[in-house]
Order: sequence, then structure tokens, then C-alpha cells
Amino acid sequence: MTGLTFVDLPILCPFSLPIYVPHWVAEAIFYILRVLRIVSWQRDCGAAKRSSFTRYTVPVNYVTAPLAAVLFLVAATVIGKHELMLGTIGDDDTGICPYDLVIVFLSLGYIANSLGAAGSVRWVAFKAVRLGKVGHRLYLYLYICFFSIGAFVGNDPIMVLFLSYFVRIASNIKHPRAWIHTQFCIANIATGILVSSNPTNLVLANAFKIRFISFTANMVVPVFATTVLLFPFLLYIVFADGRLIPASVEAYELPEEAENKKSANPNISTVRERPADGESLRPANEDAELEHILNPFLDRKGSLLGSFIFIATIILLLALNAVYLSKGGNTDFWVTLPAAVTMLCLDLTMGWMSRADTRAIARQKRGHAESLDVNGEVSITKNMALTHRLVNNQAKQAGYPSLA
Repeated sequence: MTGLTFVDLPILCPFSLPIYVPHWVAEAIFYILRVLRIVSWQRDCGAAKRSSFTRYTVPVNYVTAPLAAVLFLVAATVIGKHELMLGTIGDDDTGICPYDLVIVFLSLGYIANSLGAAGSVRWVAFKAVRLGKVGHRLYLYLYICFFSIGAFVGNDPIMVLFLSYFVRIASNIKHPRAWIHTQFCIANIATGILVSSNPTNLVLANAFKIRFISFTANMVVPVFATTVLLFPFLLYIVFADGRLIPASVEAYELPEEAENKKSANPNISTVRERPADGESLRPANEDAELEHILNPFLDRKGSLLGSFIFIATIILLLALNAVYLSKGGNTDFWVTLPAAVTMLCLDLTMGWMSRADTRAIARQKRGHAESLDVNGEVSITKNMALTHRLVNNQAKQAGYPSLA
């Protein structure tokens, strides 16, 4: 009954609960977050009349509902300290160490997301699309691309990045159903090879004391066989309609100037005020939206270093797991956690070294966003004002008097 109340219902019907916090407490918290540069300094100060409390909403969904259910069970003394210890640390009887599984999966997930932020996954998918002009050949290339990424990195980058990317790059695909089902099938099948690619594999391997190398050796043949047999079944039987997989894929083309231009980092967001009710902000130029897709950003240093760290982590994880598990030990997170910390330090160092370029790009994007009117078109008056302000700032930095 508790599971039905606190878990099933919030997942089916998520809702939010209002929480009222004293205004001075909220402002103090936001000031600390702004100093730490976690949130922007641009904050709406509101109208003249301000209440003593600030209203926030706490979502009740699949993330917060299980935690609330555990707290309720603890408060009702249904479970105690022993059950909490089993659910957090585990024991030798079950062979499952929950915190070890969480640390391993989060560590590898961070490295995979760092590779995605460096543009390596998007670049690989872009090259696969460019190589395949014929529909069936493109389907094969993407099929192999999905399998390769899913086997090593996991299914998350494929699910998150590919669909919105591919639908916008191809102009004659009427319905993305074939590509959605294909990426879902092959990405999840590919994660069966390595234990680190799926949290379910981690739970099974730890529960039954299966060495990671033994798991991979026993799963590689069934996974490859399923992958080979599934491809013609999907292509020639399930999605045989030419409207789903056309004979030739027509991709959008960028102008020569935009194609030769240096690709911009899409992770640098544009600070933009939210439009008021009834206003719409549409892009001023469709080529600008396609530029991030057809001219993908690739951080070569970050991709190379991240790939090296990821491959080295997988090899060490397979080798040390086989050695220590045979001796009765389990040190999985001692391999993945230092790798994730190393990747984090590299990201912070490279971000700090390129902070001047990042801030310049952010200022340029922010200036372009502020120069747009409510219809998304460039306003000449706002553009002139922004140009005048930029010239004054540059003159002030150079030691010259500002313009009138």
C-alpha cells in the first residue's frame, strides 16, 4: 500500500507541492549561489509590493517519491537501522553493495557525458549521416554507429542526442518511427556486452559474483548474433515502407560561408529574458539553427583525453575485477571514481584555460539575443544601442574616454 501511494501514483500522476520560505532566507541562498556562479546574477527583483515569504514548488515524481516513501517508513518504524544499512551498504550474504553500484555507474556516466559535451558523439553521428546518401546504406551506417556507441558509452547519448539531431538534418523523412525504434532496439541490445554499460548488468554481476570479463565473454556472441539477425528483419520486414526509410536521404546544406566558419560550442548557453505572455521569439535565421548540426562542434583535446580515460578505465575495471573478485574482494568504484575525478579536473582545467574565449562567445550570443525583438527579428535600434555600449566598454578597457 505504501509503494502504491508513494511511488506508483506519483509516477503516473506527478504533481507539485507549494513550499513557502522566508524571503530573507531565499535571498541569502540565492546570493551564495550567485557568488559561487551556480546561478546568474540576473534575477527579477519583482514589483514594489513583496510578501514576507517566497513561494516555491517541490515536484513529487519518480525522483522524490521513493525518498518520501523511505522517510515515511522510517517514521512509522516499519523499517529500522538494519534495513537502511542493507539498502545503503549491503552485506556479504546478498553480495550486492548499493553504494558501489551507484558510484560506478555515476562515475562512468560522467565520463560518457563529458565525451558527449566535447562533441564526439555528435561528430560520429554526423559523419555516419554524411557517408550514407542512400537510405538503406545510411540505415546500416547508423545501425553500426548506434551499436558501437551503445556498447561502450551506453544508451543515454544515443537516446538524447540522435533523434532531434537526425530529424532536423534530413528533409525528406516524413515520419521518424523507423529510426526511433531502431535506435531504441540496438542501443539497449549493445549495452549487454560490457557490465559498465548498463546498471542492470552491474546488479546481476555483483549479486551472483560474476567476473566482468566472464560476463562479457558469455554475452558477446548472443549480442552480436541478435544484432546481425535484427538488422534485415527491421529493414526489409518491419520498416519496408519507403516513406519511413526513403531510397535517398536529402540532407540540408549550409551556405559556403557558414560551412567554412569555425564551429561554435553549443554548450555555451545564451542568457535571454523569458518572453512575456503572448510574445513569441522565433529564430531570425534558420541557417543559424542548422549550423550547430551541420557544422558540429568537436573539442579534439577533450575528446582524445576523454576517450583515453574511458578506455583505460574499462580495461582496468575488467582486469582488476577479475583479480580481486577471485580473492573475495570488490573494488570496482576504486577504479571508476578516480577516473571520473581525473576527467572532472581536466574539464575544469581546460575550461579555465579557455575562459576568455568562452566569455567572448557568451557576450556575443547575449548581445545578439538582446538585439532581437519579440518576433525574433533583429531590431536596428537595439542593435545600435548594443554596438554603442560595446564600443564604450572596449574604449574604457583601453584607457580612452567613452563616447558620448
